[in-house]
Amino acid sequence: MNRSFSGVSIGVLIGALGCSAVAMLFAQPKPSSPSPATGKVATVDVVRTFNEFQRQKDLDDELKQIRERLELENQTRQQKIDAVRATVDAMDPADPNYGTKLRELQQLQIDYKVWFETMQAGIAREVAVWTSKIYVEISKAVGELATQQGVDVVTYREEFQPPGLEPDGVRNAIRQRKVVWSSDACDLTQQVVEKLNTAYRAQPKQKMIQMP
Repeated sequence: MNRSFSGVSIGVLIGALGCSAVAMLFAQPKPSSPSPATGKVATVDVVRTFNEFQRQKDLDDELKQIRERLELENQTRQQKIDAVRATVDAMDPADPNYGTKLRELQQLQIDYKVWFETMQAGIAREVAVWTSKIYVEISKAVGELATQQGVDVVTYREEFQPPGLEPDGVRNAIRQRKVVWSSDACDLTQQVVEKLNTAYRAQPKQKMIQMP
């Protein structure tokens, strides 16, 4: 005998719930089909967008301040190493304190090398991380503008600049280009820059680079 709850058997209740779930599943509206392609194409000068995006400008300012601070520390460390080296050079190797001072110099040089390489790697990592983040932000803004204006494809716009007078270099530069020509009328660069800066300036300003 099925155990019942409020006069309804558990088996019947589960069956009813199952049927309801299946009915709801099939009753859900089908996702709307994507809008038909318009065939419209636009271009964006990504390099110009980076250069005129206020976030990139602020990032450059942060990097400049960090490099200036690190350069001061670099000079201080170098001066200390030079001073100890001068002391060691002036000492008689037979001096009982010569070995201690030499080891001090060696430790300073090791510490300097570790510090220098760590700072270089840290800056490179932060630049790579933020370059990726900014590009994603640019891509999102481009996508939103393209969708609003019914554009299907946005290509990378750049002016052709020969890298030099080496024939192979010129040919390679030509091969690497994806767009031979585009009309200024389909260029979204200025709109993208304005959209990015408007959104960025509306946010509270925060420090981007995280370095000790």
